[in-house]
Amino acid sequence: MSLDFTFLESDTHDACMKILSYCGHTIFDVSVLEGQFAEMEFAKINNIHTILLTSITEKKERRKLKLSAMAKTMGFQIEPFQFMSELPKIFEKHFP
Repeated sequence: MSLDFTFLESDTHDACMKILSYCGHTIFDVSVLEGQFAEMEFAKINNIHTILLTSITEKKERRKLKLSAMAKTMGFQIEPFQFMSELPKIFEKHFP
């Protein structure tokens, strides 16, 4: 978890990329896109196994996810979830 690391705010970009460079797997919550694209692009370029999580309010939303075309076309598996209790099953599906 990136919260386990401390660094100066002025070093945010470089520190985040360094942390990601140690990862073999990544999970990004894209329910609200707030600048994750740099990290997602880094994961793509470095072939880090990545899934994108997005919360939904109704099961019917699973067919029509409200994500940007950029996020949808990065080649990552997108996993919608309605309840937190669904996350362990999603993680087991993707990560050893």
